[in-house]
Amino acid sequence: MNELSPKNKHSFQVLRTDRDYGENWPSNKHQQTQRHSYLVRMQLFQWYNQHSITSIDNQDNSVANSMKKSDKKTENLLIKALKNSCETAQDNIEGFQWLTHFVSFSNFPKSLLIVCIFDTNENRAKMTASNKQLYLHSIIEEKLSAVGIHLKDIQAHLKLDTEEDCSIENNGKWNERFKTIKD
Repeated sequence: MNELSPKNKHSFQVLRTDRDYGENWPSNKHQQTQRHSYLVRMQLFQWYNQHSITSIDNQDNSVANSMKKSDKKTENLLIKALKNSCETAQDNIEGFQWLTHFVSFSNFPKSLLIVCIFDTNENRAKMTASNKQLYLHSIIEEKLSAVGIHLKDIQAHLKLDTEEDCSIENNGKWNERFKTIKD
């Protein structure tokens, strides 16, 4: 695949997936989940490119090249904070898989939308029924604040979704699902 070549390879840096595994992905369950997330992110990247939407890791695509320097710096800080948030959530919240974000820098930070993805509806329901939802909010808010991004109401900037719902409702096509989530 051309889009996986080292020169053109992109990922949503919020996940710990090693982009250089190629065909040699280890077989344990955690790493299989990471491989699935990597493949989903590649599908999302292709969709972002088709629709000229700012993605999480877009330093090399045409949208990034047209961004103002200050927006690129903000995007890099946002990526750093969300990557740290994702790693913490993966380690501490059952069923948490990955996250992504959408933003319009002309209306930042008000336009920031962070979508947190869980594996199943059951795990999402468990998390929302417990104090883990507040914990997830605090993780993201803390990591964003650490890089100088402050949100008045973190809950207004977060949406929760599941891989299960995407499989059922959108046949696993995240690009279609994100069109509805953002609206």
